[in-house]
Amino acid sequence: MRNQGLNAEKITLRDPDGSLYQVDGRFIRAIHNHRAEEYRSILHSPTVTQLIDAKHCISFRELSDSSVAKIMSTQGYILEHPAVPFPSYPHEWSPAMLRATATLTLDIADAIAKDGLGLKDASPLNILFENAQPILVDALSFERRDERNPLWSPYSQFMENFVNPLIIHKLAGIAPHELFLTHPLGLKSSEALHYLGGLKRFHPLAFMNLTLPDFLGRRLADRPISSSTNVDPRQARFILRSLMRQLRRSLERTITTTSSHWTGYASNPESYEPSQAEDKRRWVESVFARIQPKRVLDVGCNTGDYSILAEKLGANVTSVDSDPAVIDRLWQRAQHERLRILPLVVSITQPSPAMGWRNRQARSFVSRCQSSPHDTVAMFALLHHLMVRELIPIEEIIALAGDLTTRHWIVELVLPNDRLYTKMARGRTIPLTAEEFESKFRDQFSLVEKHPITGTHRILYCLEKRS
Repeated sequence: MRNQGLNAEKITLRDPDGSLYQVDGRFIRAIHNHRAEEYRSILHSPTVTQLIDAKHCISFRELSDSSVAKIMSTQGYILEHPAVPFPSYPHEWSPAMLRATATLTLDIADAIAKDGLGLKDASPLNILFENAQPILVDALSFERRDERNPLWSPYSQFMENFVNPLIIHKLAGIAPHELFLTHPLGLKSSEALHYLGGLKRFHPLAFMNLTLPDFLGRRLADRPISSSTNVDPRQARFILRSLMRQLRRSLERTITTTSSHWTGYASNPESYEPSQAEDKRRWVESVFARIQPKRVLDVGCNTGDYSILAEKLGANVTSVDSDPAVIDRLWQRAQHERLRILPLVVSITQPSPAMGWRNRQARSFVSRCQSSPHDTVAMFALLHHLMVRELIPIEEIIALAGDLTTRHWIVELVLPNDRLYTKMARGRTIPLTAEEFESKFRDQFSLVEKHPITGTHRILYCLEKRS
């Protein structure tokens, strides 16, 4: 909508208490009049203030005199939130990232209970990652809690969006990001059971959280649900704390060690001899030091050696790979060391699509790259995979690099006579010489530096986008 020259795009639509808008690049939350004073009190409560200070919840500032506030004055209570550099969604998170958002949800629910508050929903869509750290961004998730109510109203939503997908990952090997593409609002127990064979349904983790609840749900479907909250407040708190402990135990039991063919790729001696790997690392480090990128997109990042190198030299990095196991490892390291790296499970050949109502609730990966641009894109040992396995023409890859970067493209060209190229191609070679590659990128990029890796059939390029 347009008001007095402002372009306001409504981002949220399901919450009856207010809406979030993007207004000329700013994020404005408008809370309706009938809940304005309640939320003013909640958001200034001691525990919520502590959560904001600890960066577990998104910060805000109140708007009163600005043009935005005047336009939306009928909404009652107007807040502005800082932008998260690169928004992401559950269908791009590794298993460990989803588990971290679940843990944050429980931590917040536990913390706010002492102020008489609760969470009215438990959706992973309420959480974003600021670098590798999860942060609750939905200020309207809080509500006043009836101290005599022993129930946690978002329990089912929590199970469907966190516990159930993680159980399926542990027992069936299906990564959560795949499940969220087909079940964007979570996985009901009956849906989750479809992914498990007969015996796996009786695994203790599945039986207690999926099989038994599904059986009882069908058996008791016609019985009225009691909504009585006439419980002593101390007993209600005890029951609620017990439930939270149970949910934490369920999450802990979903932990599994993830590995794949690609988790050991960086140390594979077939790729590089140690001296060659060091040659490559030194050249990449020198290039990053010279061009001083501010925001790097590392496509096909693997376990993130070059993402970390860029971060150590001052860049904020978005690291993407189609393999959830390598993203799990990179995220765990980035989270532990508090690196300015956001790892995501994204296949660059099938990037995340726009999803949700009118395709506006979750934006596509490419559109987010264009609205939150990176000044440098890195593609190490990736081109031959795209050309040989995915049959993507080199011209299309060059065009994509031009779409994704505002300035530099650092790329590794693996020639057809490379040992791993030959092994992967199995006779289906896509002939491309260095000279042909250089002639094809010339329209969009100029050559800054070229570095053949000693003793290999691989060449590193630093290219600059033509204006």
